[in-house]
Amino acid sequence: MPDNGPPRHGVRPLTTIVAALVVMGVIGTVASASEPLPTAPVAVYAIGDSITNAWGALGDATAHPERSWATGTDESVLSWVRRLAERMPPGTTVDGVNLAVAGSKTTDANGVVGQAASVGADADIVLVGVGSADLCMSNVDDVADLTPPATFRQKIDDALAAITATAPGAKIFVSSVPNWYQVWETVPDKPQRFDAVRGWTCPLLFQTGLADDSTRDAFRTQLLSYNAALQDACAAVTACRFDGQAAYELVLQESELSTTDYFHPSLAGQQKLAEATWGAGWYAMPDAVTGFAAVGGVESVALTWDALPATATGVVIRQKTGAAPTGPTDGAPVFSGTGTATTLSALTPGLTYFFGAFAFDVDGAFGPGAFASATPTAATVAAAGASGGGGAPAATTERPLPDLAVSMSVGPERVGVGGLLTYRIAVTDKNRSAAPGVILSVDLPDAVTLVSAQADRGPGCTGERRLTCRLDFVSDPAAAVNVQIVVRVERAGELVAVAAVDAEQADGDPADNRASVVVVAAPARAPSARLLSGIAARIGVARESEHVATVSARVAADAADILEVSIVPGRNNAARLTLLRRSRVGTAVTGYWRKTISYHFVSPEARARVDLRLRVPVRLLRAGVPYVLRLVARDLDSRNRAVISIRFSG
Repeated sequence: MPDNGPPRHGVRPLTTIVAALVVMGVIGTVASASEPLPTAPVAVYAIGDSITNAWGALGDATAHPERSWATGTDESVLSWVRRLAERMPPGTTVDGVNLAVAGSKTTDANGVVGQAASVGADADIVLVGVGSADLCMSNVDDVADLTPPATFRQKIDDALAAITATAPGAKIFVSSVPNWYQVWETVPDKPQRFDAVRGWTCPLLFQTGLADDSTRDAFRTQLLSYNAALQDACAAVTACRFDGQAAYELVLQESELSTTDYFHPSLAGQQKLAEATWGAGWYAMPDAVTGFAAVGGVESVALTWDALPATATGVVIRQKTGAAPTGPTDGAPVFSGTGTATTLSALTPGLTYFFGAFAFDVDGAFGPGAFASATPTAATVAAAGASGGGGAPAATTERPLPDLAVSMSVGPERVGVGGLLTYRIAVTDKNRSAAPGVILSVDLPDAVTLVSAQADRGPGCTGERRLTCRLDFVSDPAAAVNVQIVVRVERAGELVAVAAVDAEQADGDPADNRASVVVVAAPARAPSARLLSGIAARIGVARESEHVATVSARVAADAADILEVSIVPGRNNAARLTLLRRSRVGTAVTGYWRKTISYHFVSPEARARVDLRLRVPVRLLRAGVPYVLRLVARDLDSRNRAVISIRFSG
């Protein structure tokens, strides 16, 4: 990394979003649900090092904050500033101030603490991007030169405190340190990483005659420690949001690295950082539903729409008369799920009904609405006397009270500290009453942290320790509404989780509205030395929908602590495949789009079998092109590591 940063660059803000993108490594959970946009006009502050001020993005030795993932205004990078401008009302001013200094370590006077002190009092959002310099400066050519994790954590605490003191109303976003160890794996040898003036870039990874397995292992361990420090520091500040490893899990290819040193992100790399961090932020939302149409029938309306966009996990449809729904909570709910059609009956003939369809993602964020309207027709009435006489008026049936029931299970049966637990909850209505306003509440044990939560109906789940899942309605005992929650175990002992369901209407029999499960977590075991000495796999590729293909496999491997799975190109003209939401490795499930998904082994048995279901975009899976299913097994401390690659064709 360059030792001397470029001069400070920025545009004077009108209202300030202090986007403190702390690009250091953090491992943790992304908070759920989209939030209201800031009040216009908007300004974004970014603090950090050369990754955040886009040093070398054009293949030179200069900073380009106008092309930064955080504050960029150039069309070459769809930055946070540009994305906010697209989301805000037309004409809204969104300005950015990039205070990041290339080469600044957290311990430097012009590092994260000094930059945080320059954040304005009118800030709304702060993006922080630091940590890479602490690992990769040219003067870090010995493991002893690395900033100690405790010191690193203290500097982050000080920076966040400075921001909240100056701008108490500001949101703070902390992004993880990119995985530079992966860059070494992907692009190992480049002479441009040495410069006679700047010295070596990332000496512990790249320097000839210095870097070896021991320095690289120490580097990776320190990177993970920095990430943990970032997570913990952010968690201690109410207004702070961590990116959930979005930046760390990016896999930067050679074309996404600057030709200056094949370390700093190029324009394509900055774009990739912008996309990943924005998706983990407050304002990301799924794409709109397409092809939404309404056709009136006899006392009915048929609604149809195209398959959901890849960015969505479901769709909610609202119904109104007199005017179209203004949003996903306006009007009566008539559909929530993943289908592409529904028919509404018992509607008033001659009355025009207006419908809004709103896609939602795994975190409960809604996309733009799609709208349609239709008018039901009247049923044909037979001529008087045609039936042979008069008749009694039609009988009416009173809708029964709902009888909600909740069931709950947890797996696996054995789990250790650091392992993942999956809670599966099903909600039914035994009276088929189409119970409206159904809410599921789940109390998680204190000894776990939330990894992901998703429901197959409604806008999703919110919360961390106590989750609230709004399921809209439940109509049929044969068609349960399912909720899946994944947590990571932090402490050993008895783990008790409780689920309870409620609705707008009183329940006819509340005795089965509550369920609980108990599992005992074992203490953390010593790292295993048994890694992937052999593996068997059966790979299948199937088309799930117009936009999504599924790569499935069952692998049997010697036990490890962590198994990392990705799909990489089998030759240069193939793309590394994105793993879409709901991809699965064992009990691990992707939330935001990922390049890699990790599975934590919890069984000490010598051999384990893991099922993989990797959802990938059809547009990237090219027929006949070779791909590689890449499996990396490692111990928790990364002392033991093994890689196996299995080839297949699209």
